[in-house]
Amino acid sequence: YPIKDLGKRGERKDRKQIKVGARYRITYEDRYGVKTEREIEVTERNKKTLDAYCHLREDTRTFRRDRIKNIIPLQQ
Repeated sequence: YPIKDLGKRGERKDRKQIKVGARYRITYEDRYGVKTEREIEVTERNKKTLDAYCHLREDTRTFRRDRIKNIIPLQQ
């Protein structure tokens, strides 16, 4: 950590470190190139996406791994 790009093949080892139930601070870039800082709690981990509760939006969201530009684990 921090992970620079979760979408690259070379980052597979880092992607596996993401744990369901853990909380992270991420920098997320949407399809328009707008970056936001978010705190999330992972509920499901898939090959290309993370399902998580987003504390910024106060709702469950799906995050594409290739759009997560930075991820830092937070203390529980």
